[in-house]
Amino acid sequence: MNTGSISLVYASENLVSPSSFMGHSFLKLNGKHGREHAVSYFTDVDSINVPKLLFESIVTGKSGHFVVSPYSESEQFYGKIESRNIYEYHLGLSEYEVKLITLHLWELKNRRIDYFFHTHNCATITLDILGVVEPKMIQSQSAWLTPLDVVKVVNQSRLVSNSTITPSLNWQLRAYGKNLSGDKKQQFSQWLISGNVPRLDGTGADKLLTGKYLLALNQYLFDQKSITQVLWQNNQAKINTLVDKLSSLEIDVSNFKNPLNRLGDSQMSFSLFTNNQEQYLSVKAIPASHLSSDDNRHAFSESSLQLISPKIILSDDSVKLDEFTLYGISQYIPYEPVVNGLSGYFTMAYSGFDTNRFKNENEVFVDGGIGLSFQPMAALQYYGTIGIAFVTDTKKSWIESKLEAGL
Repeated sequence: MNTGSISLVYASENLVSPSSFMGHSFLKLNGKHGREHAVSYFTDVDSINVPKLLFESIVTGKSGHFVVSPYSESEQFYGKIESRNIYEYHLGLSEYEVKLITLHLWELKNRRIDYFFHTHNCATITLDILGVVEPKMIQSQSAWLTPLDVVKVVNQSRLVSNSTITPSLNWQLRAYGKNLSGDKKQQFSQWLISGNVPRLDGTGADKLLTGKYLLALNQYLFDQKSITQVLWQNNQAKINTLVDKLSSLEIDVSNFKNPLNRLGDSQMSFSLFTNNQEQYLSVKAIPASHLSSDDNRHAFSESSLQLISPKIILSDDSVKLDEFTLYGISQYIPYEPVVNGLSGYFTMAYSGFDTNRFKNENEVFVDGGIGLSFQPMAALQYYGTIGIAFVTDTKKSWIESKLEAGL
């Protein structure tokens, strides 16, 4: 392939897929004659056994694969099938640097590079490859490098010239319809199904956002087979006519859900607990990803992800393991009348101390739940879930039902 330029691509996280819950980073080779290829490094996630997957990907390693494929296939998979936003960071490389990276990729194609989740993953390999032309970036790696870290490191270097975003259809419906009521969205859906395109009301900005929403909604209805291809084409032509009248306006999404503005994918927290009998210091480490209590304004939804996360209690006379979360995930997607959206959680963990009763315990549990959440305004979201937990200690095992509500 005669490569003209190279881009760094970041596909946002998909918490439904274990192989994608931290996003994915890869390189895109742009040919001089319009051909585009994705160069991606990954491992096979061929089991739902989370403990086994973590053991293999952290301790023994898994077989890693370099794949060169048409970029359109990656765009189709991440953008349409998995509903993930795709961010492309165009690299301002010289012709020599482009050639150097291309030849280095050719060197790697037959090499065996085992996949380790925390040391050799899509993020570390991608940054190592770009380090061929900018070695300082490799030195900036943290102990646990994630795809989001790669995006931040590369954008802090000299390499990025400009960026573009290909938003998923789900993102478009939620973003463009942010100021529309649920009743209005359902009305728009019914109109499009019947072949009627509503007029655009309000300010120029309101009209443009509504027009973009109608285009996305029309595509969604077609993908869901709620309308025929002929009706989809007719609706699209009518909506485009309305949107074209607003050609002097454009939507700037540079600071909306921007991954560069997200917090890093690792953290530590310290808490002091006390009552009239004793007090202790609690230290929690999250080597990868985030909590729902973090600033998630630039994430797709309020969510949490914990992998191999310990929580230690330090008191005057002892050190105790309060919790150890092997795998914990939660996601609260606001329910939409058109595109729906479920909320839920799943956790596999050990509990060594009951913080409510200041009492030692020795329990292993697996719990999960599902429910709905609603966001009546930007600063408020409330939810309710119903779930079940399987708990065991050294003496017995039991099942608990769980009902939770919060905001």
